[in-house]
Amino acid sequence: MMPASNLIQGIQIEYDYQLNQSLRHLINAHEKALKQGAYTPYISIWRAKDENSGITGMVKAAGAFTNDGSVRASLQQANIEAMLLPATFWNVIHCLI
Repeated sequence: MMPASNLIQGIQIEYDYQLNQSLRHLINAHEKALKQGAYTPYISIWRAKDENSGITGMVKAAGAFTNDGSVRASLQQANIEAMLLPATFWNVIHCLI
C-alpha cells in the first residue's frame, strides 16, 4: 500500500523450491561427508545456503488499484523489479524470526 496516496499495488508471485538446496538436505550431505572422512566446517552449510537459497520467484501478475478496488493501472516492469528483493537465505531467516 502506498501511504501517501489512494493506491494499493498488488503482485502475484509463484515460488519454486529446490529441495536439493533445503537446509535439511545440506546438513545430511555434510554429515555424510564427515562420516566418510572429509573435514568441512559447519559454516560451509551456511555459505552454501547463502549462495543459493533454493528459492526462486516469478512474477505472474501485477497491478495497481485504488482503495475502493477499481483498477488504476498495470505496473511497469521496472517498478515491479524495484519492489522485489531476491530471496536469499538471510531474508528467509529474518522472515521466520
